[in-house]
Amino acid sequence: MESKPTYTPEEKLRWEIEKLQAETKNLKRPWIGNPASWFTIITTVAALTTVVIQCTKSSNEFERIEIKTEQLKLERTQIETQIANIRKQTEQLKKARQVIVSQIAQANVEFSQLDNLIKVTRIRTDSTLTRPTDNQFQESKDVLTTISAALQNPASSAQFVSVIATLRTYERAVDRARGIKEAGKISYPINVYQKAAGQYVLTLGDKVTYADASSRVEYAKQNNYPDAVVRLAKNWGENLNK
Repeated sequence: MESKPTYTPEEKLRWEIEKLQAETKNLKRPWIGNPASWFTIITTVAALTTVVIQCTKSSNEFERIEIKTEQLKLERTQIETQIANIRKQTEQLKKARQVIVSQIAQANVEFSQLDNLIKVTRIRTDSTLTRPTDNQFQESKDVLTTISAALQNPASSAQFVSVIATLRTYERAVDRARGIKEAGKISYPINVYQKAAGQYVLTLGDKVTYADASSRVEYAKQNNYPDAVVRLAKNWGENLNK
């Protein structure tokens, strides 16, 4: 068996004193020159650096999330705007389709009227064509001119009117227009234009597009004016019923 080292009480006391002296000396040294202090400082700085880095990462991640959120909001707004535009365009296309259908219907009516006029002019008496009246020729010309203008001019061209009556004198035309307004059944103003010598026409309002004029003609027919028609009024001058 190994023998345990033996220490005298004096030696043990001396070592304790030396240890205390060393510790006291170490405590009296400046903290900057103390290795233990440096270890503590480095550890603390490292811990704080880690915390700062984590906070910075969290802050950057939060900012990225906010930026992404704003981008998504902007994209959503853009999509909603596009949807609204598409709906608006769809409604415009529906209205354009209705206008085209109305124009086709009106053109069919005009062609039917023209066909009837042509048939009238082809009535034969003893193998000789009966001479058509000037009014028939003028009506045929009006039909063709109106259809041609409706097909060639843009929809925004305001040069058409809805004719509800034709009279021979200015006085009779104005009196008739006044009577229609006093009856209170027509919501449009009644205008008077001189179409030609001895021809004064009554129209629903001013010159408008073909589509609007067609719509007014339908309105007139629903209000007991079955012979209402659309006519080109580009060279008819100003309204005489003021």
